[in-house]
Amino acid sequence: MYFLKLVICSFLIIAVSANAQLVKSPENVKAFKQAQNCYKAALESDQRVEIAECAEKALQSGKLIFKSDSKNIAALTYNYGLSLVDVDKEKSLKILKTAVRLYEEIHGKDSPELVDVLFDARLYHRALKIVASAHGKTSVMYAQMALDASILLVGNPSTTTSKLSQSNRFARQAYDIFNKKFGPKAVGTTLASFQLGKNKMAAGKNRSSIPFFEIALNNSSVGQYAHGFLIVVYEKLGQSDLATFHAQELGKLLPGRESHDYVPVFVKRPKYPIGAQRAGKEGYVIVEVTISKKGLAIDPVIVEANPPTYGFSKAAIQASQGLRFVPQFTDGEAVEVPGILYKYTFQMAR
Repeated sequence: MYFLKLVICSFLIIAVSANAQLVKSPENVKAFKQAQNCYKAALESDQRVEIAECAEKALQSGKLIFKSDSKNIAALTYNYGLSLVDVDKEKSLKILKTAVRLYEEIHGKDSPELVDVLFDARLYHRALKIVASAHGKTSVMYAQMALDASILLVGNPSTTTSKLSQSNRFARQAYDIFNKKFGPKAVGTTLASFQLGKNKMAAGKNRSSIPFFEIALNNSSVGQYAHGFLIVVYEKLGQSDLATFHAQELGKLLPGRESHDYVPVFVKRPKYPIGAQRAGKEGYVIVEVTISKKGLAIDPVIVEANPPTYGFSKAAIQASQGLRFVPQFTDGEAVEVPGILYKYTFQMAR
């Protein structure tokens, strides 16, 4: 999403740059054009650090040829803030909030022109309020932005209870709108339900997440991910048969995989051997397993253990029995897949 916006903004600025010069210094204009060319080249090669550096140069050189309250400076500031999203999130947010202020001064605080800038500055409530005013609180645009906000609010491991609550509220709004307009099988409806399911899991409410993931199964593109989460949910609830059902259903949707594609969807942590803990020893064990027709790991064999003592191998063998994979289907039938490697790493808490 950010990459697309960066591209759009960059061409917007280039298009207006020739008509908004403040200081007609050939050197200043040349420096700005060089910065813009640098920016375009970095975008095309997707070099994140270079994109940010060139965006900053474009902003600084732009300040020498554009008025401080011009749309160009506002757009250049917005570009710079977006370019920092994957480089320095804290600085990015600060610059984006500066862009919000600049856009407000130009367009007014309730203008639709602010929606994208507010959204990227994480001011979701304000952005949605403007969308509701311009398009209606039951519009598809409102639903899509509410769903996007819901996803972004919980996009990191340190999500707070407050953000989770906001995410739920936005996802529920999106679900109600999409479901009413397009029905339970629509992509928007199933995506919103999927997000509600993930939020329930994040809150530790595994059983409550099931109905939302089941709704997400109504759409095949979203259903693949829902099956994956349902495998994990049912394993956590100790309902292995239902986990198997969803593992096999997902396997039917993912035929013809290579061996490196076999990544477990559920991993049971191994118990750290007491003797190794007492001795302060760390290590790793590589286990070779066969994936059964049910997606279970069977016939475990130790391929490598370092160190070979202190009980690491035994702990890894026991833990491997809790691995859950998506089984392989060939010509519509589940088949066993031998020779799959999995590595257990044992590290002391620090």
